[in-house]
Amino acid sequence: MSRHVRRPAFSRSAKAAASLIFVVLVAASCSSDGFPESYTDQVQTLDNGTEVSLVEMNWLEGCTVGLADSDLANDANNICACSYAEVSGPDGIAFDEFVDLNNELKGDPNALGTEESMTPAERRLLDIVRGCIAGS
Repeated sequence: MSRHVRRPAFSRSAKAAASLIFVVLVAASCSSDGFPESYTDQVQTLDNGTEVSLVEMNWLEGCTVGLADSDLANDANNICACSYAEVSGPDGIAFDEFVDLNNELKGDPNALGTEESMTPAERRLLDIVRGCIAGS
């Protein structure tokens, strides 16, 4: 009889974080207004009238797509909103470090360091994603 084997939280959150960071700033870098210079740069108005920054819009869209084929798909909206709020918040990740993470992961979302070799920004990103996954 087959028994469902639960994957460790690290691998789920590491994959989710890598997908999120990879999709978000790659999409943001394609803006006609140039690359965003902060989390709040280049405000866009959504169809419902809500104003969001280009980075936030791309984060939410990229995150949702990144989680669509995972076992986290049902909670994607909550995880994505939570993770963006935490990453861009005062205790999150400085924007320049966020850009550095994107550059490290560009083209290889699996380049996120191992638990032992992570940079402080990578570790913070994983902590944020883990917290948002746990809270969903």
